[in-house]
Amino acid sequence: MAEASTFGGVSLDEIGNLAETEGVPGAAGGSLPTKFARRVSNLITSRCSKGESGSYTLSLLSEDLSNTKALCDHVEQPLLDHGNDPVGDHVFITSVTLTSAFQLKLEWDSIDKLFSFIGERGLGDLPAIVVDWRSDQPVGKFYRSGLNEREAADAILFDDVPISTEAVLEALKNFREKIKTPSISIESHGKRIWQEAGKGIPENRPEECIQGRLVDALSAVFCGYNVRAETPTEEGRADVAIYKKTLSVNGVTAFVCEWLLELKALCDMTSSGKISTANHTQAIEDGLYQAIAYKSNLGALKGALCCFDMRSSDLGDEACFQHILGDARENEILLWRGFLYRSAKAARDIRKFSATGTE
Repeated sequence: MAEASTFGGVSLDEIGNLAETEGVPGAAGGSLPTKFARRVSNLITSRCSKGESGSYTLSLLSEDLSNTKALCDHVEQPLLDHGNDPVGDHVFITSVTLTSAFQLKLEWDSIDKLFSFIGERGLGDLPAIVVDWRSDQPVGKFYRSGLNEREAADAILFDDVPISTEAVLEALKNFREKIKTPSISIESHGKRIWQEAGKGIPENRPEECIQGRLVDALSAVFCGYNVRAETPTEEGRADVAIYKKTLSVNGVTAFVCEWLLELKALCDMTSSGKISTANHTQAIEDGLYQAIAYKSNLGALKGALCCFDMRSSDLGDEACFQHILGDARENEILLWRGFLYRSAKAARDIRKFSATGTE
């Protein structure tokens, strides 16, 4: 029988040292587009350190390179992932790991012409990352559904400053746009949130369904960070924690928790089709105090309570948070709510009422 102090020849001290060095693991289980975004982000960061210049870089993800590359003249770039070759003013089509990469031979003198060329060559539905090099720091946009859907773009942050409240709010807003109606939420084979949306019946454990998709979305936006779900603390498991890898004053690898997000899914039906008996007012209050506790346990710089409202009526932010505003402000917990519609028509009706000023 193996000694308790070893695991397959690896001592507890060795495991402890590895954990201290490596810290929180990255988003290894993310979707292919998210993994692609994080790889490209690493490449861009590497090129920044080497003084990259140019106007734009466009990277396209293909799961069928042999056929996709044939749509345009190209030259192979087998060592693109090493970060030693210029990427400014280039267009690439790559595998998710960037280990198979091809530079497309395109003539373009403006970003709108480049976007048009991509569409004309049948590449507009490929996940795309556009990097703008024209300012002091590169600015990135991630088109998860391709350049054909230009409105559905997320910012990618390459700078090395703490994540601002504005950046988190923008990421939450964009994520909510991707799940706000049942039809939108299942695009690109996204995990279902509704079982029977028309009847208000959610999937089993809707909070967990949202959590998994949110972690994936945030991992693509905050590529230089580790976004983790269910981080254990002394008082329970934190829903979403965003960590930054850094060095301590002693030069030791350390992980700083910049943001703690506590999630709540507010439903008035259960997944079995029965009317929910949940006390939403109490659930929201519980969520606040969980956020306060987990923020303290993890030493997070900032914290937020994020409510995904799946109830039949949109009662508004004030009605949702009125009873906890004081405690949230005192404990510096951001409050955010996103309402999820039960049909595309309901979302259109709200837009129509807003446009006519009758809402």
